[in-house]
Amino acid sequence: MSLIETIRASRTVRRQELAATVELTQAVTNVKRAFPDIVTATSVSVGEAIQRLDIALRNWDWEGVTVGNISLAARAFLDGDRIPDAVTYFLKRELEATTSSILLDAVAEAYFSGWTRHDERTRWLASILQARAPHLSFRWKRLFVAVPELLDTDDAPIRLAEKMLIQADPFQWLLDAGLAAPHTGQLSTEAYLAWLKLLPPVMTDQHVERIFGWIRPRGHKPLSGDLAARAVEKLLEPWRSDIPTSEFRTILTDRIIEAFGDPRYESKAEAKAFWPLVAVDRRTTLLRWLAGQSIDALLDIITKATGNHMWPTRHHFWKGLYDKGLVTEAWVALSRPAMAIALNIFSEDSGKAGPAAALQTATGRKKETCLLIMKVGRYTVVEGSHDYRVHLFLNGDRRAPALYQDEYDAEDIMLPQGDRMTRIHDSYDAWQSWVEERVLR
Repeated sequence: MSLIETIRASRTVRRQELAATVELTQAVTNVKRAFPDIVTATSVSVGEAIQRLDIALRNWDWEGVTVGNISLAARAFLDGDRIPDAVTYFLKRELEATTSSILLDAVAEAYFSGWTRHDERTRWLASILQARAPHLSFRWKRLFVAVPELLDTDDAPIRLAEKMLIQADPFQWLLDAGLAAPHTGQLSTEAYLAWLKLLPPVMTDQHVERIFGWIRPRGHKPLSGDLAARAVEKLLEPWRSDIPTSEFRTILTDRIIEAFGDPRYESKAEAKAFWPLVAVDRRTTLLRWLAGQSIDALLDIITKATGNHMWPTRHHFWKGLYDKGLVTEAWVALSRPAMAIALNIFSEDSGKAGPAAALQTATGRKKETCLLIMKVGRYTVVEGSHDYRVHLFLNGDRRAPALYQDEYDAEDIMLPQGDRMTRIHDSYDAWQSWVEERVLR
């Protein structure tokens, strides 16, 4: 019997507690699962509850002190709030002796949220959960029976990660085991990061969906920020040097951009906040894939928008440099008619990454021009439809247009005719040799 229970028993006759039915227990679990951040509390504030408890201990007068007050004070203590020494001592003793599932729920939640390897407090909380196991609520009791390794105060995250590794859907498995919020708490976070390290390279659709099943589970709040960035890094890790099939590359690109935004749209808040969190080499991998999509998309758009039959030759040339690994980034700027055609093409194709493009805003003779702006080795290259010349700008050249802008003016970008860094598209394709001589150095 706990301290508070002993005190109450000495003053009044306690009513016999009724065992919770399976249906009621399951209903409570469902509520906890749907609203993991909601804490049941009395109408008094945390400060008032602690003050009542402090007065009761000094005067040994427990009139007006409720189990709800004890629960509020205990949660404040477990959350690390500063409270009087006498109350701290009482709560420690109470938690070590309680049979209240409400208080033990708070202990379990504190254990998960603050788990730290080789930590004295973590060991103390684990010892309470082990000693008071028969009095845990059904969901926590079920969880610790299903995964007893969770109470390993030295290696709980890696032990949990090893069990997650053999599950097709680790998030749902933990829900079914009794963990209402698998994303919540330091223990869960460390287990998730350990699980990512243990997973094999992501090379199939099933591998992709397995990771998305954790970071964006249906019906639950998705992971965001650094933790989501670690998942994206895992998804892209095998492809820093290797090249996936075009089908898999499209699937992976579309899933990532659908979830986290297009890294090329720096003006959009979602992408601007997320993509700097992803390691540069993984982000570069995705940009390289998107460059290939941009080059391919422009061929289809220009053909439909202008009927320009000279573009396939240019497409073949630039795609050849891309296949050699020389084109690392690419961005498309479309005339207004071409933009309308692009939106129609990609609405029919339902691609996630395909429609990404800027608007080309020049007037006069260049108003119908579409631009392809690329990073090719040490150059920013600007290519254009119709009679637009190819332009090369060395890195550091202030005249070079930045990639991923919302609008471009084709006339403003043009170098003067006769400049040594620009070339017309002659009918003998000597311009291709001119480009190769420079970018292949």
